[in-house]
Amino acid sequence: VIPMYLVEIAPSKYRGAFNNGFHLSLSLGILLATLVNLGTQKIKGGWGWRFSIGATAIPAFIITLGSIFLPETPNSLIQGNKKDHQKAKLILRKIRGSTDVEQEFNDLIEAAASSSKTSASLISSVIIGVVQIIADIFAVLTVDRFGRRSLFFWGLGWCSNVSAIHSSGKCTVNKARRSW
Repeated sequence: VIPMYLVEIAPSKYRGAFNNGFHLSLSLGILLATLVNLGTQKIKGGWGWRFSIGATAIPAFIITLGSIFLPETPNSLIQGNKKDHQKAKLILRKIRGSTDVEQEFNDLIEAAASSSKTSASLISSVIIGVVQIIADIFAVLTVDRFGRRSLFFWGLGWCSNVSAIHSSGKCTVNKARRSW
């Protein structure tokens, strides 16, 4: 949810930087949580894991609390059921710090009008999620039987074959219908 919100709220020229900054923050958070675990592992009396969970829950609580105060994105207001264009324009002015938002606002309205009811990006996310679950189930059922190394090479082989087929031109996309 956070990357999607950042991309929708960021000015177009900074979207990549916002997304990369989020991923960097995520990696730094993982490192910090690992360092907290390292620091609390020697606490006596079985309290180390409690401190570890409590300390790492603090940033999650702050983010959750802060999300209450975030405005809706202009894009969500334009595409929503109410189609509140006036409120979307006000929020766009507020987050850009300028009253000159007509071009960006018109671009948002045009993009909303041209998008279909069923979002292709959401459908592709569902497909990716289903494939990921199937792959996880496969890994859980086979990793002990075949070992991680052989599964790694098996997966590498599949990825190589799919990449070779795709790059050879045997797999084509109808270029007239491509919208990305």
